[in-house]
Amino acid sequence: EDMRTDSNGLLENGINLIVDTWKAANESGLDFKSVDYVIPHQVSMVYTRNFSKITGVGMERIPVTFPDWGNIAAEAVPMTLAHIQDDIERGQRVLLMGVGSGLNTAMMEVQW
Repeated sequence: EDMRTDSNGLLENGINLIVDTWKAANESGLDFKSVDYVIPHQVSMVYTRNFSKITGVGMERIPVTFPDWGNIAAEAVPMTLAHIQDDIERGQRVLLMGVGSGLNTAMMEVQW
């Protein structure tokens, strides 16, 4: 039997997971409205735009690397951070967020 990926299902599950995680973080008192940069795992531009729309984080705060690097999986988060490090000013807040196949997620805030 061939192994197949349900990319639409993964995208939907990933977005639902982000919504749930984002809500839980906000309910626990974390304020992401004042975060200067948000670096999510970028699997596609559709995903990144949906992430922006769902969370209310403007695309101007999401450094986009997918068009240049493609889907490089979990490596997108640290590589994007390294790519923009010279643009981040002391004291700015950066939220790093990864999603694994729509099954798990991790977030970490860094103050530069």
